[in-house]
Amino acid sequence: MDFPLRSWLPFSRRSRTIPLRVEVYDWTALARERSGGLFGPTTLMESLMAWYVYLIECTDGSIYTGIAVDVVARYAVHASGKGSRYMRAHPPARLLATFEYADRSAASIAEHRIKQLSAREKRELCLSPHSVTERAES
Repeated sequence: MDFPLRSWLPFSRRSRTIPLRVEVYDWTALARERSGGLFGPTTLMESLMAWYVYLIECTDGSIYTGIAVDVVARYAVHASGKGSRYMRAHPPARLLATFEYADRSAASIAEHRIKQLSAREKRELCLSPHSVTERAES
């Protein structure tokens, strides 16, 4: 029993074109809609999580500053050699300090301010009970 191919194929054998359904998304607008604003958190979980600024002393005495949600996991990644490029060249010796912030934005601002400090000032910051923003602004 022969079936004509044209009756059940979704495309013509001659043209060899397959009809495609293409949907175009505006990912920026979608993220803005989810977050409620242009610069807000993109997910509910991101808005609820605390972010941390951490300082790690490397084996050569230099100090690395970064931000993370889970500092212990991030330190483990750095120690395994799969973290940032700087930490691959300068393995971590110990965790000096962590500072908690309400959101990623505040943690990023504090990280930038800390990175402007000298190594001596960063070590003093780790021993000081003051918050990072108070210390970095003075």
